[in-house]
Parts: sequence; C-alpha cells; structure tokens
Amino acid sequence: MSLVNDMLENLARRQARDAAAGAPVLADLRPVPSQRVALALRRAALALALVAAGALPTGLWAQRRGEPDLPRDVAAAPAAPAGLDAIPVPASHAASLPSPPAPRAPEPEESVWLDARHAATLDLLGEPPPAPAPSVSKTQRPPTAAEQATRAHREALAALERGEAETASDLLQGALALDPSHTAARRTLVVLRTRQGALAEARTLAEAGLARDPHQPGLAKLLARVLVEQGAIPEALQQLERSAPPVASDPEHHAFRAALHQRLGQHARAALLYQEALRVERGHGAWWMGLGISLEAEGRRDEARRVYRMARAAGGLAEPASRWVVERLDALEEPS
Repeated sequence: MSLVNDMLENLARRQARDAAAGAPVLADLRPVPSQRVALALRRAALALALVAAGALPTGLWAQRRGEPDLPRDVAAAPAAPAGLDAIPVPASHAASLPSPPAPRAPEPEESVWLDARHAATLDLLGEPPPAPAPSVSKTQRPPTAAEQATRAHREALAALERGEAETASDLLQGALALDPSHTAARRTLVVLRTRQGALAEARTLAEAGLARDPHQPGLAKLLARVLVEQGAIPEALQQLERSAPPVASDPEHHAFRAALHQRLGQHARAALLYQEALRVERGHGAWWMGLGISLEAEGRRDEARRVYRMARAAGGLAEPASRWVVERLDALEEPS
C-alpha cells in the first residue's frame, strides 16, 4: 500500500537524520501495538476509498467508529519528495527498521462490515436504514350466514347425486334457516318436496319465497307446477301471468302459459303463445304438437297438419305423444 511505503520512507529519513546528529535511533518514537496500527491502516484505507467514491466524508470513519486514529507523528509526517523510492537505505539502518505488520484475516465484525459496505456507509452518514415492511396479520373472519347457506346447498346437491334424499332435505332446511332469501336452496327444496308428493309443503315453501320477493319467475313456475298437480289450473295460470318474463329470456315460461290456456279451452290464446315461444326456440317437438292441437281445435286443419309434421321432424317426443301425432296426421289426411 502506498500509505505504508510513505510511512516507512519517512521513518528511514528520520533515522538517517538522527544518526547524523548523534541521537539514538528511534529514541523519540513511542511504540504502537502492531495489530492496532494494522487495523487502523486498513480502516483508513477503506475510508479513503469511500471518500474517493464520494460515499464518505473525510475523517468521518474514525469519528464514527470511535477507533484510535493513526499516531500523531505518523499522521503529520510530511509527504515524501519525488524520487525517494530510488534512494537506497543504508544496511545499518535497514536492520533496525520495524518490519511491516503481518497481514491477518479480518475480524468477524470487520468482515461483516466489508461485505455490507453500502449499509455501513449509510450508517456512517447518519442515514437510517430502510424500515422493514410492517407485518400484516391476516385474521380469518367467520363465514356469514349467506355463505354458510350456500355451502349447505352445495352439500345438499351432492347428497341428491348420491341418492340421499333425507340428508339433502335436512341440509336444505338448514340453509333456509340460515338465510331465508337463499333462492337456490328454496327452489331445490320445492322440487324435492314435489317429487316426494308433499305438495302442500312444496306450495307453502314457494309461496313464502314469492312473498319475500315476487320477482322470481323460476320460483313462480315451480309454484304453478305444484298448483297444476293439485288441479288448481286457474291459480297456476294466474301465477304465471303475474310473473311472466320477456319471451326472449324464457320461452319455456310462455309455452307453459300456452299449455294452461289450452287446458282451459282458450285455444286462440294458446296458439299465439306457442307461436311466440317457437320463434325463439324451434326445436321443441312438444311445443309444435301443442300448437297443432290448438290450431286443429280452432278448425285450421291445413295449418294443423303442417304443424304436426314439424312436431315429428323436431323429435324429442315421448312414444305415446309420437303415436298420437301420427294418428292426427292420418285423420287430417282424410277428407272432412
């Protein structure tokens, strides 16, 4: 290191000057522990490097760390004149020169400081290190009643897939107890009770749901089916008329209305509703058959015959309905 060489050269010059004056060599020097000098030199060199890089103000390292600075006579030594390295040192003085301290491994604390140079520089400059990100504790909230009802409904559907109707019934009742406005759970329970033949309970469940929210066409359609099973056709039709959605969004609802008008003998109205539903979805053989029945009842034989043919072409009819359509076609082919 150039700093160590300058120290040795300055020391050699002083020894030569003192020897010429008759003074004992090194008489006025105070010994400094070699390890402390080596440590101070290394830290001074590192501080100088940081100063040169613009990261550390001069003199701040020694003040900040609280370490002893270089000996005053070494620190105040004048700069060596140019070409001093080429002047030979007398052998008599060279023997008495102190040998440079042996290099040693940096202490653990110093190694850490050297490896974390940037962080140490910030510390020396008085800049606080970046604060750690605040820890966010995530507390899991308990599920709401609506969420619990939804989970119970999913479990009920899984139980129905396994054929466990009683388990499904208990789960659905529990879901409605948690959230009476859970429409999906209510509709599933109405269907289950209808299939089990418990029509009175199914009707009560559907009417209670519509009392809470009348704008539920799906639930109204289920109630109408229950009423049809009970033979209350006018009440069922009234329920469907009250909750009828646009035909484009639910053509089945309007086809159901057409079937009830047909049951009540209102064939003109039934034919009109069937035609509206078939304009949206033409692939329903049962709707074509219903339209043919009302057209035939209205005396529109040619139209009915064409519609029955459409019913056969659309398919999807049960075997008894398919045979009935064939019979009506044969009858309409005969001259009236």
